Amino acid sequence: MAGVAQEIEDYSRGFETLGLRSVVIRTGIVLGSSGGALPKMIMPFKFYLGGYWGSGNQWMSWISLADEVAAIKFLIEKSNLYGVFNLTSPKPLRNRKLFQILASVLKKPCWLPIPAFVLKIMFGQMAEELFLASQRVYPGKLIDAGFEFKYSELKKALESIKFEGKNHYCPVELN
Repeated sequence: MAGVAQEIEDYSRGFETLGLRSVVIRTGIVLGSSGGALPKMIMPFKFYLGGYWGSGNQWMSWISLADEVAAIKFLIEKSNLYGVFNLTSPKPLRNRKLFQILASVLKKPCWLPIPAFVLKIMFGQMAEELFLASQRVYPGKLIDAGFEFKYSELKKALESIKFEGKNHYCPVELN
């Protein structure tokens, strides 16, 4: 995945040489109820088998779906912004802490570490690149541009998500 991202960033520089604005988004793990990683992350907790992944020491850079959408809208509307932007919460967490907070929101125990080989069965190559590799990403350029996160704290982000059903609370006007 890192190689693909680098190719996209290199390719986007060509637009700038043509006088076109180019914005490249690097995103962390997007947390929303209707897809992506969160429903899979929650699954073991539903059976009281939840715990941290791998060693638990790896950094996880995450962002709420609401902040992801708001940040993309912000970048579209700010025509003076260009280049590469990290779309992650300004408060990444170690895997172990992230899952402890998730467990507390779900009101489930967080006690059974999930070994790396199980993650690879569940997520394939995505497990290695997103969950077992440590990535501590900070959205400095986005913050410097004036973006304000609604959910920089994981607990508040998770509490805003409806885990049952298909609805996701996304307080962003898209008009």
